[in-house]
Amino acid sequence: MNYANRNRRRLLSNGLLRPAAVEPLEVRRLLAVITVTTSADDLTPGDGTVSLREAITALNAGSDLGDPDITAQAPGTFSVNDTINFNISASDRFRRSTSAPQALVVCRR
Repeated sequence: MNYANRNRRRLLSNGLLRPAAVEPLEVRRLLAVITVTTSADDLTPGDGTVSLREAITALNAGSDLGDPDITAQAPGTFSVNDTINFNISASDRFRRSTSAPQALVVCRR
């Protein structure tokens, strides 16, 4: 690209050159991602696993709650669009309770 072509692209409709400007970028943060590693229903920090209850509690609180198991995952910045991933054994399953629709039940095969 030669010099004339570069300037032609910077011309405004009235034929004047557009002044150079610096625009600030928005702040970008990685959203928090916590991985559930057990199907146990517990809130025991430092037990070597992260339960679904621990993950939900941490995301609702907006912090890792000092749980070294969550901290070790380096979850990122807690926000409103966080993610919970699952890494549990294939023999453990979650299903919705029929008696309490808001509850999850662990099904072992």
